[in-house]
Amino acid sequence: MHRFYARPEDVHENSVTLEGDEAKHLKTVLRMNEGEECIVFDGTGCDYVCRIKHIGTQVLADIVSIQKNATEPDIQVTLYQAYPKMAKMEEIVQKAVEMGVRRVVP
Repeated sequence: MHRFYARPEDVHENSVTLEGDEAKHLKTVLRMNEGEECIVFDGTGCDYVCRIKHIGTQVLADIVSIQKNATEPDIQVTLYQAYPKMAKMEEIVQKAVEMGVRRVVP
């Protein structure tokens, strides 16, 4: 199922409004139709399973269910990294963050 970001103020009690690039991507690129379902998240830890109600410059969707967002790990990993030879620190930090490390301490 496709996932879209909505600002917290665009999530209402029973509906969600998608604007800007998210609405354009849903409408133009993915060519989704009214009645289809998608997941909307607002960065507060909740995923909203929604059914598209109206597609225009803004996309209106009804909230079908709310779930806890499970994409962030429950534990916070800290990497204590010795300074490497050469200029490898940037790559080490990048790969560590990609694997879910929350903090890097040189």
